[in-house]
Amino acid sequence: MRFARTQRLPFAVGRVDPQFVSQLRLFAYPTVFVLDAEGRTVKRQQGTLDVQNLQDTLAGLRPMRAR
Repeated sequence: MRFARTQRLPFAVGRVDPQFVSQLRLFAYPTVFVLDAEGRTVKRQQGTLDVQNLQDTLAGLRPMRAR
């Protein structure tokens, strides 16, 4: 958590229950999961995720703002 604070990441970072982690069926580290507001997996990638790919994924999750 300290890393997230010092890096001022533009997204929430948290810890989850170990039982939840066991249900993810991880086969490699790192494995990146992006979850939506309802907790559904919208992206899963084994290995690192480059910044542009992560930004594009997150942008697709943001609701459209009324104009």
